[in-house]
Amino acid sequence: RTREPGGTPLGEALRHLLLDADHPDLCAESELLMMFASRAQLVREVVQPALDAGRWVVADRFTDASFAYQGGGRGQPAGRIAELERWAAGIRPDLTLLLDVPVAVGMDRARGRGPSDRIETESDSFFERVRATYRDRAAADPLRFRVIDASQPLEAVIADVRQMVVDFVGSMGSMGSTGSESLIYGDADCADRDNSDDHPGKDGADEEINDSDPIDRDPIDRGATS
Repeated sequence: RTREPGGTPLGEALRHLLLDADHPDLCAESELLMMFASRAQLVREVVQPALDAGRWVVADRFTDASFAYQGGGRGQPAGRIAELERWAAGIRPDLTLLLDVPVAVGMDRARGRGPSDRIETESDSFFERVRATYRDRAAADPLRFRVIDASQPLEAVIADVRQMVVDFVGSMGSMGSTGSESLIYGDADCADRDNSDDHPGKDGADEEINDSDPIDRDPIDRGATS
């Protein structure tokens, strides 16, 4: 299981800088590049070696988070983020679980966890844009995304997640897949963040399972296939 930003020594150092409320002047471009620097290190050190060994990978956030936060929230061009996704990440999850909840609910949950980090201090309008981007991406790629109503009681959310993963694994078996080398990704901002200390976000969380579909790129192709 991985988390973003973080998951490696370099990633954890970048996480501290990204979320530190003492750095409110961090520009959108720096935030985007730091997120992908953390992600590139995570893929090289953790994710791709696990996929190459035939293991499943469950990720708390992946590239969809950058499209939502740095794209929808910060206004960075989607084409720029897509190029970074191809170059720095190079793989895309097979299954993304989007835990969706209204912004007001997400804000209330965040306030109940204690002091806010740098991203949690953003306005409601910022998180509305983040949520809208997540939902748009889910609508555009229904084969990969599963949207879960995270305003339900926690037990119901867990049951929905479990069933969707079971269905996904079953569908892979029906297609003749061995079920190995897979990455599952998710963003759980909209869910109860008390159950996850990962960030950044409040609305539209994503969890991904990945068989590691490679994204065409040059010069390195890390994507493992099954």
